[in-house]
Amino acid sequence: MVESTPFREILVELLRSTGASRTTLRLDLLDQDAGLDEVVAEALAPGVHSIRGDTSIRNLRDSSPIRFLEEQRTPLVQEDCSTADPAPPPELIELYGVRAQMVAPLVRDDSLIGVISVHYVPGPRGWSAQDLAALQEATERVLRELDI
Repeated sequence: MVESTPFREILVELLRSTGASRTTLRLDLLDQDAGLDEVVAEALAPGVHSIRGDTSIRNLRDSSPIRFLEEQRTPLVQEDCSTADPAPPPELIELYGVRAQMVAPLVRDDSLIGVISVHYVPGPRGWSAQDLAALQEATERVLRELDI
Protein backbone atom coordinates (compact mmCIF):
# COMPACT_ATOMS: atom_id res chain seq x y z
CA MET A 1 0.00 0.00 0.00
CA VAL A 2 1.21 3.48 -0.83
CA GLU A 3 2.00 5.72 2.15
CA SER A 4 -0.92 8.12 1.97
CA THR A 5 0.17 10.97 4.25
CA PRO A 6 1.64 13.26 1.56
CA PHE A 7 -1.24 12.34 -0.72
CA ARG A 8 -3.78 13.15 1.97
CA GLU A 9 -2.24 16.59 2.41
CA ILE A 10 -2.57 17.21 -1.33
CA LEU A 11 -6.21 16.07 -1.26
CA VAL A 12 -7.03 18.23 1.78
CA GLU A 13 -5.68 21.27 -0.06
CA LEU A 14 -7.66 20.34 -3.19
CA LEU A 15 -10.83 19.87 -1.12
CA ARG A 16 -10.38 23.28 0.49
CA SER A 17 -9.52 25.16 -2.69
CA THR A 18 -12.45 23.74 -4.69
CA GLY A 19 -15.10 23.69 -1.96
CA ALA A 20 -15.70 20.03 -2.79
CA SER A 21 -17.35 17.36 -0.65
CA ARG A 22 -14.75 14.64 -1.18
CA THR A 23 -11.42 14.27 -2.97
CA THR A 24 -9.93 10.87 -3.69
CA LEU A 25 -6.80 9.31 -5.11
CA ARG A 26 -6.83 5.91 -6.79
CA LEU A 27 -3.55 4.35 -7.97
CA ASP A 28 -2.81 1.30 -10.09
CA LEU A 29 0.85 0.61 -9.40
CA LEU A 30 2.72 -2.64 -9.93
CA ASP A 31 3.37 -3.11 -6.20
CA GLN A 32 -0.31 -2.78 -5.28
CA ASP A 33 -2.71 -5.17 -6.95
CA ALA A 34 -5.85 -3.11 -6.36
CA GLY A 35 -6.16 -1.62 -9.82
CA LEU A 36 -8.16 1.57 -9.69
CA ASP A 37 -10.88 0.00 -7.54
CA GLU A 38 -9.40 1.05 -4.20
CA VAL A 39 -9.10 4.59 -2.81
CA VAL A 40 -5.58 5.00 -1.39
CA ALA A 41 -6.16 8.49 0.04
CA GLU A 42 -9.08 10.85 0.50
CA ALA A 43 -10.18 14.08 2.15
CA LEU A 44 -13.73 14.79 3.29
CA ALA A 45 -15.87 17.82 4.04
CA PRO A 46 -17.78 17.66 7.36
CA GLY A 47 -20.71 15.24 7.21
CA VAL A 48 -19.56 13.48 4.02
CA HIS A 49 -18.98 9.75 4.37
CA SER A 50 -15.73 8.07 3.47
CA ILE A 51 -15.50 5.72 0.50
CA ARG A 52 -12.01 4.53 1.37
CA GLY A 53 -12.08 0.75 1.64
CA ASP A 54 -15.37 0.60 -0.27
CA THR A 55 -14.98 -1.24 -3.56
CA SER A 56 -18.65 -1.13 -4.57
CA ILE A 57 -17.59 0.14 -7.97
CA ARG A 58 -15.73 -2.83 -9.45
CA ASN A 59 -13.66 -2.83 -12.61
CA LEU A 60 -13.45 0.93 -12.63
CA ARG A 61 -11.16 0.78 -15.66
CA ASP A 62 -14.14 -0.40 -17.70
CA SER A 63 -16.27 2.64 -16.78
CA SER A 64 -17.00 5.32 -19.37
CA PRO A 65 -15.23 8.11 -17.44
CA ILE A 66 -12.02 6.09 -17.08
CA ARG A 67 -12.12 5.11 -20.76
CA PHE A 68 -12.46 8.84 -21.51
CA LEU A 69 -9.36 9.55 -19.40
CA GLU A 70 -7.46 6.71 -21.11
CA GLU A 71 -8.25 8.15 -24.53
CA GLN A 72 -8.17 11.90 -23.94
CA ARG A 73 -5.54 12.23 -21.19
CA THR A 74 -7.30 15.37 -19.99
CA PRO A 75 -9.50 16.03 -16.94
CA LEU A 76 -13.14 15.09 -17.20
CA VAL A 77 -15.44 17.81 -15.85
CA GLN A 78 -19.04 16.86 -15.10
CA GLU A 79 -21.38 19.51 -13.72
CA ASP A 80 -24.38 17.17 -13.36
CA CYS A 81 -23.58 13.47 -13.00
CA SER A 82 -27.22 12.48 -13.56
CA THR A 83 -27.07 13.71 -17.17
CA ALA A 84 -23.33 13.52 -17.83
CA ASP A 85 -21.78 12.02 -20.93
CA PRO A 86 -19.80 9.88 -20.52
CA ALA A 87 -22.08 8.53 -17.82
CA PRO A 88 -20.44 7.79 -14.46
CA PRO A 89 -21.06 4.40 -12.83
CA PRO A 90 -24.54 4.42 -11.24
CA GLU A 91 -22.98 3.51 -7.87
CA LEU A 92 -21.15 6.86 -7.88
CA ILE A 93 -24.51 8.62 -7.61
CA GLU A 94 -26.54 6.00 -5.72
CA LEU A 95 -24.00 4.92 -3.10
CA TYR A 96 -21.52 7.78 -2.92
CA GLY A 97 -24.04 10.60 -3.47
CA VAL A 98 -21.94 12.37 -6.11
CA ARG A 99 -23.87 15.00 -8.09
CA ALA A 100 -20.94 16.73 -9.83
CA GLN A 101 -17.32 15.72 -10.29
CA MET A 102 -13.96 16.43 -11.87
CA VAL A 103 -11.62 13.50 -12.55
CA ALA A 104 -7.99 13.90 -13.65
CA PRO A 105 -5.72 11.23 -15.10
CA LEU A 106 -2.32 10.37 -13.65
CA VAL A 107 -0.12 9.20 -16.52
CA ARG A 108 3.30 7.54 -16.37
CA ASP A 109 5.14 6.13 -19.39
CA ASP A 110 2.02 6.69 -21.50
CA SER A 111 -0.09 4.53 -19.14
CA LEU A 112 -2.93 5.61 -16.89
CA ILE A 113 -1.66 4.76 -13.40
CA GLY A 114 -4.26 6.57 -11.34
CA VAL A 115 -6.95 9.19 -11.02
CA ILE A 116 -7.75 12.08 -8.73
CA SER A 117 -11.46 12.71 -8.23
CA VAL A 118 -13.17 15.81 -6.89
CA HIS A 119 -16.74 15.01 -5.79
CA TYR A 120 -19.53 17.42 -4.97
CA VAL A 121 -22.52 15.95 -3.12
CA PRO A 122 -25.15 18.72 -2.50
CA GLY A 123 -26.22 18.98 -6.15
CA PRO A 124 -25.08 19.87 -9.65
CA ARG A 125 -22.54 22.68 -9.83
CA GLY A 126 -20.37 24.52 -12.26
CA TRP A 127 -16.62 24.07 -11.94
CA SER A 128 -14.51 27.21 -12.36
CA ALA A 129 -11.19 27.68 -14.12
CA GLN A 130 -9.68 28.02 -10.62
CA ASP A 131 -11.16 24.66 -9.62
CA LEU A 132 -9.65 23.03 -12.70
CA ALA A 133 -6.29 24.72 -12.03
CA ALA A 134 -6.34 23.38 -8.46
CA LEU A 135 -7.00 19.87 -9.80
CA GLN A 136 -4.13 20.21 -12.26
CA GLU A 137 -1.80 21.39 -9.48
CA ALA A 138 -2.83 18.43 -7.29
CA THR A 139 -2.16 16.07 -10.20
CA GLU A 140 1.33 17.49 -10.68
CA ARG A 141 2.06 17.23 -6.95
CA VAL A 142 0.96 13.58 -6.79
CA LEU A 143 3.10 12.74 -9.82
CA ARG A 144 6.10 14.42 -8.13
CA GLU A 145 5.45 12.37 -4.98
CA LEU A 146 5.55 9.25 -7.14
CA ASP A 147 8.95 10.39 -8.47
CA ILE A 148 7.83 10.75 -12.03
